[in-house]
Amino acid sequence: MKYVLISAVVMLWSKINKFDFIRQIGHEYPEIKSSMRSYDRVICHDQFDEMKGGQNPDVGLSIDQLLVRNGYPVEIINVTTEDGYILSIYRIPFSPTSPTQKGVRKKAVMLQHGQGANGLAWLIQGGSRNFVKKNLKIRSFHEMGIYDLPAIVEMVTDKTGNRAMYYVGHSMGTSMLTVMLTERPEYNDRILTAFLLSPAIQFGHTAQPLRKFTRFSNYFQYFFNKFLKGKFEAGKMIEQYTSKPPGFLCTSRRDACDFCGNFMYLGFGYNGPQMNYTTLSILLGAFPDTMSTKTWTHFVQLINTDKFCQFNYGFKSTNREKYGMDNPPCYNLVKVSAPIVMFWGQNDIFVKPQDAAKTASKFPKGALKEFIKVEDRLFSHIDFAMAINADILVYNRAVTIMKNATYEFS
Repeated sequence: MKYVLISAVVMLWSKINKFDFIRQIGHEYPEIKSSMRSYDRVICHDQFDEMKGGQNPDVGLSIDQLLVRNGYPVEIINVTTEDGYILSIYRIPFSPTSPTQKGVRKKAVMLQHGQGANGLAWLIQGGSRNFVKKNLKIRSFHEMGIYDLPAIVEMVTDKTGNRAMYYVGHSMGTSMLTVMLTERPEYNDRILTAFLLSPAIQFGHTAQPLRKFTRFSNYFQYFFNKFLKGKFEAGKMIEQYTSKPPGFLCTSRRDACDFCGNFMYLGFGYNGPQMNYTTLSILLGAFPDTMSTKTWTHFVQLINTDKFCQFNYGFKSTNREKYGMDNPPCYNLVKVSAPIVMFWGQNDIFVKPQDAAKTASKFPKGALKEFIKVEDRLFSHIDFAMAINADILVYNRAVTIMKNATYEFS
């Protein structure tokens, strides 16, 4: 009887906890999509007028070139994972404003971008953020979580002497970390605090009109393997169609202040006040990069089921061979003990506010430290990388937590 009562109390707390987060959301947040308005075009032209030569000087630069141009030292490190993949890691050992000091060990911070992006995503609004960058491979975020992130963590420890480190993940970067912390829980105490920006874990409110299409998602990978050989090379496709690499599109005011701006707002959500139109070409240098079709399929499966589970191979026999059961097992977020700080955007059309709340409710009470609404009604999924005031709205809070060691394990 005692054990039944304890279970009932735990279940009741879980329901109350979930209700509290949903109550914080308060109400539905309708998607705000819009084409460019007349004053958006005026702002766009003004921003280009401020550029000498009429073009952003960062256009076309690689990650290391962009870092060096902004005064940062950079190392490129190759890391081999347990399953044999070689990852390219970019390390910034110090910044121009905070040089190394003898006898002082700097804290380590890992930054992980989202699906289809690369490390440039952290540099769009200037070279002021330290990061670790990982090349996407032809796998799902599951393999990236159980193999790639642990390999990077061990490399960071070897290089810096820090056994534990901070982690900042955007979108798929949050999925990867959650996989690592649940499937390899011994890494929980290697994360001082994890900052989850737009947590790509629950998708019950995403792409509602496409549900008839997503119901067949378990079989997408077989089609992709046959026709795309497991990878979606969006950048190459764009270059073949336009005769320009993606990073050289939207460089002119004519393109940025018309087609490119409209494409961004209709595809990702409108946020004109936070847009620097001169950086659109840099965004296209970071996204879309080569994407694993298995990862894309995996996310569509999550949208279809509204469950954070491992990859479904579509056939019970294949699932039984892989998992020993007809359906893939789900990730158990109760295993997460690392401190979690979560940020969500009110106009995020990919990770809707209601789904962010559901994700928050699944983390243990002791792990989830803050559930932060970005105070901008138009803040979208991509604004974590693109917004002019992303530092004020998001990153200053993260830096403060790091500097004060607010949630580090004792």
